[in-house]
Amino acid sequence: MGMDKLRISFFSFLIAILTAATLAAQGFDYSSIGIDVLVDPAEVSQGGFGVVKITYEIPFAFTVTDNPSVFSIEPVGIGGVSFGALQKPQHDHEDDVGGHWGGLAAFKFFFTIARDAQPGQRELKFNLTIQACDEETGTCYRPFKTTVTGTLVVTGDATAAVEEELPEGQPEETETTQAAAELEESRPADESPDEEEVITVEEQ
Repeated sequence: MGMDKLRISFFSFLIAILTAATLAAQGFDYSSIGIDVLVDPAEVSQGGFGVVKITYEIPFAFTVTDNPSVFSIEPVGIGGVSFGALQKPQHDHEDDVGGHWGGLAAFKFFFTIARDAQPGQRELKFNLTIQACDEETGTCYRPFKTTVTGTLVVTGDATAAVEEELPEGQPEETETTQAAAELEESRPADESPDEEEVITVEEQ
């Protein structure tokens, strides 16, 4: 009787292993994970900044693994746009594989626009690597790679994107000297500063 129970336990364990291996081999329907890309704001001026929010909507009873070998969100180089480090949400739980996210998981990239960036529309591309896991069985599926995009419009003066050549020996005008000049121009013609008056312009 004891030997029969042992055989049943062994075969049950073997079937579970084979089932998990079969599911992993068959793969996971990654199209069931909704992926939304939001660029905020959608229009940014030269020298401005914003954030890209990439949200995963993960099906019930499944998770996405946070493991460097099977998870990544990488921006593709876009001229005039610089991205900061990826901001990840807190894990829902952790195990031997690593951290896991379930339900809605929002990831963020903060970005800045170069002051000399050419105005116009840009398509921001992000290469994704995702691994889904079955929360109940602990089975993790083969990783999946895809690319998502978001639209950004850079606004500003096109001439600002062209570097002007200064005459030889002429110092380059800085933001501080520009601000001082604007302050002086705004003063009425018949008004002049007292000799002891000090005009201070803070550098930006």
